[in-house]
Amino acid sequence: MEDITFFSTCASEFCEIYVGSGPKKVREIFDLARENKPAILFIDELESVGFKRTSDSRSYVNNIERYSTLNQLLSELDGITENENLVVIAATNREDLLDAALTRPGRFDYKIHLELPDKHMRIQIFKLYLNHFKYDEENINEELIEMFAEKSKNLTGANIEAIVNEAATLSFSKNETFITKEDFLASFNKNMNEFYKFNGFNQEKDYLYMK
Repeated sequence: MEDITFFSTCASEFCEIYVGSGPKKVREIFDLARENKPAILFIDELESVGFKRTSDSRSYVNNIERYSTLNQLLSELDGITENENLVVIAATNREDLLDAALTRPGRFDYKIHLELPDKHMRIQIFKLYLNHFKYDEENINEELIEMFAEKSKNLTGANIEAIVNEAATLSFSKNETFITKEDFLASFNKNMNEFYKFNGFNQEKDYLYMK
């Protein structure tokens, strides 16, 4: 089996205020992937560049660069011969915002729905991102991580990453050399509060108050 090159990018990186910058970035990443075929190109946060276009002239003027970037992406996806041995995968958590042109046959043909991580997966995700930093292993132990996982049933992997990253930021801002339990807890409660407030859930029961 041939080695397959994997490229990963985020669609938000295509969004520029300068005319022509977005389409140029789209061309560059596709050209790079084609030069290294067979390859897989993964585009995250597709909705940031691919949300629905409207016929409103005012909206068009305000979004002309994004529309140009989306048109360039559609053009790249349409290349039949050029895209041989190139698989393009995109991810979004706002399918309802996507422009219909992206999901028509010949572009993104297959749709795979991924469920939110269960408790066991959340435990592993917490551990994965914690291992990117030094942390108080004595107090941020298996029991604490399991409790966090139990209380975060509506969170995605990205939400969990944000909790750990903010805990690290809090600790480092105090000149601490590792993530402390207190900052981990403060970050968890803050992020859970913002998450549930944004999504309209009852967040009080999901707080963790511990010493």
